[in-house]
Amino acid sequence: MNITSITFNNFRCFGEYHLQFKPTVNLLFGVNGCGKTSILRGLKIAMSSFFSGFSDSNTRFIGISNDDFMSEVRDGVESLERQVNISYDLAEFKNMILSRTGKKNRTAISGIKPLRDYTHSLYHDLSTEDDGSIALPIFAAFSTEDIHSSRKLDRSIFCKYYQPRSFGYYECLQGDGFFDYWMHRLLILQEGQKSLSEIEVVLCAIREALGDRGCNIIRNVSIRPLQKAVYFHFIDGREIDSRNLSDGYKRLVNIVTDLSVRCYILNGKKYGMECCHETQGVVLIDEVDLHLHPELQSVVLQSLHRAFPKIQFIVSSHAPMVLSSVETNDDNEVVHLQYQNGNYTAESIVTYGMDASTILETYMGKRSRVAEVEEKLKHLFTLIDEEKFAEAKSELGSMREKYSDTIPELSRAESMLLFLEK
Repeated sequence: MNITSITFNNFRCFGEYHLQFKPTVNLLFGVNGCGKTSILRGLKIAMSSFFSGFSDSNTRFIGISNDDFMSEVRDGVESLERQVNISYDLAEFKNMILSRTGKKNRTAISGIKPLRDYTHSLYHDLSTEDDGSIALPIFAAFSTEDIHSSRKLDRSIFCKYYQPRSFGYYECLQGDGFFDYWMHRLLILQEGQKSLSEIEVVLCAIREALGDRGCNIIRNVSIRPLQKAVYFHFIDGREIDSRNLSDGYKRLVNIVTDLSVRCYILNGKKYGMECCHETQGVVLIDEVDLHLHPELQSVVLQSLHRAFPKIQFIVSSHAPMVLSSVETNDDNEVVHLQYQNGNYTAESIVTYGMDASTILETYMGKRSRVAEVEEKLKHLFTLIDEEKFAEAKSELGSMREKYSDTIPELSRAESMLLFLEK
């Protein structure tokens, strides 16, 4: 179950705004204030409508909140409330509409009746005679606060050996602060020698996404109940407790563990060890490059897709190395978000294979080096163009002394001087 398009009317910063999505990777990028946060918020609301037909403590329909109303102030007066609409198409359900007429009213769900009827029937089947044959979609969202969230969850929930399938949806769209709880669950299962197939699914996903064919950082995982710790064996030979992982590694492990546990609980009965490869759904990741070294930024999305090939990822990033790693085609898309002249826009662009400097200068309006160095280089080549070779040599010598061989343009300037002085 993928989302193919979404349209916002009077939603947060958007008067009217439309986006389309590809089935595999959708990478959103833009400067601050381009509407990214509002887009991710709207997508979470749309995704949560799947739960409108459920009556379960593990599922929650979010709905349109008071903060989602568009606010305009003109001449010191705030405009009247306007009806908020979120219209979206899923692969299986078209023209779904959520609306809210005012802050005193609830979110109207009459516009998603076909979806609600389907999920209500699905919930009934799961509650009565579930034999695991029905495939369930996964939904998940990871914010920039996920591994640093201090919120408290009921630890006892994670200690139950066998969970209902709906536990795969537990807090899935508010998924911050799960890392320690997932590690605790692995320890509990290992200690009790229960649901060992769940553990193996998680370990396989970690090895596939983060091992030598993926991010190339983690070789294996050891779950040690007596030490009350989960250890990660790195490609470089190190062995590190989950509590001591760097922020970048911890976030990657958290995302892969979260998704693999949910895939197993939702569809382990149907797909077995292939549940991560076969489960479909939608996953949101805000700033997927957060805390990651550029080398990891360039492979993180391919690695996640390798471990979860049928999941649709909608992610944001500011990192040129992430942008350069996504090839715009029928399956993937890079979308440049902008705010110009009072309008929010979204443009599909091609960044695959571009170097970081080109992306910075072309799409982010940033210089690839500090202004001082750029001005010195400009002055150096101006001297050469004006055939002031003595001054150019002096400037080149000063820059060589200060910057050594770290600036490739200096070698080009030296070659030009040697050629022109002949």
